[in-house]
Amino acid sequence: MISLKPTRSALTLVAILAAAFLLVGCGGAPATGWSSARVVDQTAYLGTTAGKIMAVNTADGTVLWQYPKDGTLKSIYGTPAIVDNVLYVGAFDHKMYALNAATGEKKWEFDAGAPVVSSPTVGGGIVYFGSN
Repeated sequence: MISLKPTRSALTLVAILAAAFLLVGCGGAPATGWSSARVVDQTAYLGTTAGKIMAVNTADGTVLWQYPKDGTLKSIYGTPAIVDNVLYVGAFDHKMYALNAATGEKKWEFDAGAPVVSSPTVGGGIVYFGSN
């Protein structure tokens, strides 16, 4: 059985990451996204104000992967959903993305025709989300 008891260093790391993201988002540049993290099996998945989707090891803060490796998705407003090792997240570039949660490799993308500003949810094999 895996213990989910947070350690002091893990809580400190999460607090530092949260403060850093808030400071960047509230800095001189206009706010460009407010994604919350989704934590599964000691990995935090989050969208950044820089238009990246990241997986971060919650034990030591190591960035496991980021998508895209080059470029940006513009803004990430919604919190990712994870079902069966697939991460679903929408972006301001009008697309919903499905990524392999372990590797960050893109499985598919869907062009919604407008910015995706909601958090997706998955039920019965269908991804539900809203766009402008």
